Amino acid sequence: MEIDINDWKDFLGAKGTKMSSIKTSFDLSYQRVIKTDVLRTKTGVLSENEMQLLETLLTYYCKDTDTVYKQGMNEIFAPFLLMMRNGVTLEEAYVMGKNFIHACLDSMFRDDDFKPAQAMFLIVQILLKYINPTLSLYLEKSYVTPELYATSWFLTLFQSKIPKMENVLYLWREIFLEKDKIFSCYLAVSILDHYKTHIESKQYPNAAQAISRIRMETFFDVKSIIDGAREIKRCLPFSWHFQIMNFDIFNLQTIKSVLEGLQQKMCMTVLAREAIRNMYPDLKCTCTNNCVWCNKKSYFNKPMIFLDCRTELELQSGLLKNAQVLESNLWNSPDQIDQYLNSFNHLKGTTHIVLIGPYINSGLFTREKASLPSDSSEMVGYIYTLFIEKGFPYVSLLEGGFKNCHELLSRFKIDIQDHVPEYCYICNPEANKPKNKVTHGIKKLAKSMTDVLKSTYSIVSNNLSFSGNQENMFTEVLDYSNSIAYLCRRFDKVTQGKSDEEFSLLIMKNEVILGRFANNNPKKLIKIVESMQMPSIEKITSLKKFPNVLTFISPTSQLCLIFNSISDAKQCISLVTKYFRDQKSSN
Repeated sequence: MEIDINDWKDFLGAKGTKMSSIKTSFDLSYQRVIKTDVLRTKTGVLSENEMQLLETLLTYYCKDTDTVYKQGMNEIFAPFLLMMRNGVTLEEAYVMGKNFIHACLDSMFRDDDFKPAQAMFLIVQILLKYINPTLSLYLEKSYVTPELYATSWFLTLFQSKIPKMENVLYLWREIFLEKDKIFSCYLAVSILDHYKTHIESKQYPNAAQAISRIRMETFFDVKSIIDGAREIKRCLPFSWHFQIMNFDIFNLQTIKSVLEGLQQKMCMTVLAREAIRNMYPDLKCTCTNNCVWCNKKSYFNKPMIFLDCRTELELQSGLLKNAQVLESNLWNSPDQIDQYLNSFNHLKGTTHIVLIGPYINSGLFTREKASLPSDSSEMVGYIYTLFIEKGFPYVSLLEGGFKNCHELLSRFKIDIQDHVPEYCYICNPEANKPKNKVTHGIKKLAKSMTDVLKSTYSIVSNNLSFSGNQENMFTEVLDYSNSIAYLCRRFDKVTQGKSDEEFSLLIMKNEVILGRFANNNPKKLIKIVESMQMPSIEKITSLKKFPNVLTFISPTSQLCLIFNSISDAKQCISLVTKYFRDQKSSN
């Protein structure tokens, strides 16, 4: 690709520039460092005179902008110096180099600790985990962090990876036209993603060495990287761009707090405003001036699904529309969690998955495969990490969790489904505190003890009236071998609690029976607790909040039960519906 010198002059304000001749003495305290770096710049390309002119440009720039020289400045000014071979003056080369640094690197060279670069390293980690979690995990396990490979990329804008100068200038032109000061982060992730096979190959001793050997030899290599970077930008939720607008990584006054914020983030997050816009698509914004959240350009180009990872107790604060609630049985087994996540395999790479906790922000997560999460924040971290290990791209957390959505919905006076303020840990902060859980446990224990005492009293009473027939002490066992049995517990819709005792629900062609079972065999009952004739069942309802809870309704009674799994509940509904229809058709 040919270099259009006039275009560059236009871009960087050098056309018709009028400034005094660039002359300076080489008397900076770190002049030797500049001279040493000049000698290493474009070895075999720069003539002796060009090297002296480069030292002049660098020394003049440091004095003109009151900036201490940093490694990397030499690589930025060199291509503009080489334009002098095509008629550019030294003064024009200086203006182009100076303005290019200001436009694309901003304060990068003004901070002795390169804090803007540190922020960019963190951004690359977040982006890579979101775009290519498999490669991210591979580099993490190899202890290869962006500091090891991306420092020179950011300080020289990838010049070290591109042998041909015309391709360097093509890349720089696109960076300049993008008008995005963190576009280098997207380019870095695009390079890693483009060369992932090369990085993961066994050709090199380690990943760090493989990355160091990457070269963009042709124009098409460079163009593919640029196209990939723009595609990555398009794959990001608007929340990311909104947060990055507020994370001004080149503002040296606030960079310390920005770094702290990025270190805490550690993964992609979606803001409540964008989440609600997706969960409640019929809602209209209350703004009067087409705010950024209304602008169609800010709409995410991938479908979003939301997984609510809160506990049963926390779900009493209400449910978010169109969010999937984790099945209760997932809290009991790592294998069941694993199987549940496998059910999303058909969405891998096409859908953005957002995990919802109570009020958590993203952070560092650790997961032991043998251990189970003890609370919802741990469950969010557990599931997030498992998704990453399974290679799912586009996984994020809801920033601020359910709490932020609750506050936003309340502010806009939007009803929250199944919201019970008394039990809501946001409306009533006491609702979920440990003392309440202890109180609940004491009440549960008291009820259990009462049941034991009642049972004991019943046995004693029966024994006192015993007439002498020993067999009367044993309860008759009823055999229902031809039925379909489901294990379940009674469920109280008001308290949303379940019974301690487990029952067997037997489904037969003519009848539904709930009973106590014997010898761990749910088809052998020692007592029938309740029964309903099949034709008398008017309907079966389920709860959105607890999909494994079914209520059987007849003209004279209601039977509310919680099954061990959602699949059991669904199978039960199908079976009862079939037998009910068979009964109706036969009549």
